[in-house]
Formats: sequence, structure tokens, C-alpha cells
Amino acid sequence: CMPGPVHPISHSSRKTIYIYVYNCRFSGQPDKQLVINSYISNRWGTEERFPNPFEVGKPFQIRILVLENYFKIAVNGKHLCDYPHRVPVEDVKTIYIGGNIRVDFVEFQPPLLFGSVGHS
Repeated sequence: CMPGPVHPISHSSRKTIYIYVYNCRFSGQPDKQLVINSYISNRWGTEERFPNPFEVGKPFQIRILVLENYFKIAVNGKHLCDYPHRVPVEDVKTIYIGGNIRVDFVEFQPPLLFGSVGHS
């Protein structure tokens, strides 16, 4: 039940990581799995499925840590999954959050420079 092609941002690379809270997953019996995918060059990749941590009507926090080979994703402070990079991470231009949700806060933290703080 992934959404059809979505074009929220117009940029040449079309390399986007989508986190989509799609309301059809909650109609009737809530889906037992969360689906994460990437939309690259106008095509969906292979779906990655994980236990669904979301509850209808409950607030949540998603934290995405960018590591060398994958994204470490946590929901409400608990590790959810490791999502491998499907393109070089420096080519990712957009993280899209959409669906039947209200986004209250987005924060970006630049990468930490290891070895530059507190080390001689």
C-alpha cells in the first residue's frame, strides 16, 4: 500500500528517502508492519518491512542517524531498524515526511567531527 509516484520537490537527482505514514495502513485493523522505501530515478525500490511502532492518534518522534553504510532509525527513543544506503548518502537531497500526520518539529544536526573535540 505504498503511495503512487510523489513529486514533492523538483530537483535533478530525484534521490529521495521517503518516510510515509500512509493512512490506509490504519484503516480497519492496523497494519502489523511498517514499510520503508526509497524513490530513486522515478522508481520505487524494494520495500523494507519492520514491526509497526505507531499507534493511531498518538504522538511520535522519529530520529534518523546517518552512519557510513546505513541510516539508524529510532522511534520514540527506541531503535527500530537499520536502513542501508541505496545511493551514496551525499547524493540524498530530500527526506520526505507525509501522510495523515501533523509535523510539529524538524531538527537537523550537522555531522560530528570525530577527533576534533577534546582530543589532542
